[in-house]
Amino acid sequence: MPDLICDSSSIITLFDNCFAWIFEELKEDLNGEYILLKAVRSETVDNPKQSKRFRLKAMRIERAIRNGLLTIDSSNMEKEAIKLENSANKIMSIRNKNINLIHRGESEALAFALKKNAALLIDERTTRALIEDPKSLQDYLSFKYKKTVSIDKDALQRFNSIVKDVKVIRSSEMVALAYENKLFEGRFSHPKHAFEASLYACKFGGCSVSEKEIREYLKILR
Repeated sequence: MPDLICDSSSIITLFDNCFAWIFEELKEDLNGEYILLKAVRSETVDNPKQSKRFRLKAMRIERAIRNGLLTIDSSNMEKEAIKLENSANKIMSIRNKNINLIHRGESEALAFALKKNAALLIDERTTRALIEDPKSLQDYLSFKYKKTVSIDKDALQRFNSIVKDVKVIRSSEMVALAYENKLFEGRFSHPKHAFEASLYACKFGGCSVSEKEIREYLKILR
């Protein structure tokens, strides 16, 4: 596995469910680093630390940074992020009004993953679906807004030409990789049950993984 560029969504999902150990255990097989941009640090540590509700989670992430498990990169990706946003946010529209599909945090992480030729760890539904399955995103947004969502095929093609080589993974896939590598054994008395519970913890923690996908995970890895 190359460097893994981490978006706020996945970091929050995994650390909120006390899965820092998955990062630690998998790092032995990682020929790179878990990298957070400064904007992601702000979203996951600096800002949440000001809230009584989210302070503990922020402190867990801060500890992982301090111990070197997570690496902060200070690269300025604003120019590249704006380019991605301008491209992505012209793809879908309602009555000729463009829908803003990706925002600065996701666009910076995606731009940096492209620059580093690295994988992108992201749970946020919209960005992932836009890269991997824009038709499903169109259907989802049509359902969400109760209106017809149109796709500009030329804009989609231009965006695809930029992001076609990026590999996107979710926190649920990190959990599945940990289970596949037998990292649940010895940690839990019933590894299979713990694995299933972990997948649902990711789902209810914000990861865009469906019930069907969870059943497929359990069937394949059984």
